Amino acid sequence: MTPLRILPWVLLACLWVFSVATSSSLERWLFIPLVATGSLGFILGLTLALPKYPQLFNFPEKERFLRLPARYRGPVLRAMQTTLDATATAMMLMLGTTSYALWRAARGDDSASSHVAIVLGAVAFSPVVLILVARVNAATEEAERRWKDAGSPAD
Repeated sequence: MTPLRILPWVLLACLWVFSVATSSSLERWLFIPLVATGSLGFILGLTLALPKYPQLFNFPEKERFLRLPARYRGPVLRAMQTTLDATATAMMLMLGTTSYALWRAARGDDSASSHVAIVLGAVAFSPVVLILVARVNAATEEAERRWKDAGSPAD
């Protein structure tokens, strides 16, 4: 398991600890960690399902990828999984920042800096997603080239 796959789970654990430690009434205060847990579980399920169900990942070169024989898909699948791992990490950071901002607001310290951090985080992650998807596209093109260079028939 890669560090990028573990990091969102560490961040989720930190979110849970923070939420439990700072709450006086658990029911509503745990909504964000519950949403984070469900979302992260969904992304992990998708990440683990990709080798068997690669059509679940949507990207511009999807049709080219699906035409590849299975033995050429590995590097592309790893690029897809890295994209999902990075997305999960960003999501945990955003939900953690949101939880922190809500805690500060509940204490009466409603500072705009937390809100700015949330918006800037979302804006900053957008180019990262584009770069990661471009890497998936490039991995698809490289796998297709290796397949055609090998002159192998489809599996």
